[in-house]
Amino acid sequence: MSNLAQAFWVELLKARRSRAPWITALVFVMLPILGGFFMIVIRDPEMALNLGLIGMKAQIVAGTVDWPAYLNFLTLAVTMGGFICLD
Repeated sequence: MSNLAQAFWVELLKARRSRAPWITALVFVMLPILGGFFMIVIRDPEMALNLGLIGMKAQIVAGTVDWPAYLNFLTLAVTMGGFICLD
């Protein structure tokens, strides 16, 4: 086996045993769910009052209930995830 093939095989084994891809996938699955939850909280002011701090955070992050606000939330969340991963 060549050195390149050995290196590829070792990296593949490391990736299979690592938790990082699973955690990354879980975060990227949870982001749209969290964004949808924020939209529901913003749409229902009574729920926002009952949730307290979460309702206030939803008001600050999203602001309105429409597709551009939802997509903006996802963009911001993915960007912050990228900054955290770079550190």
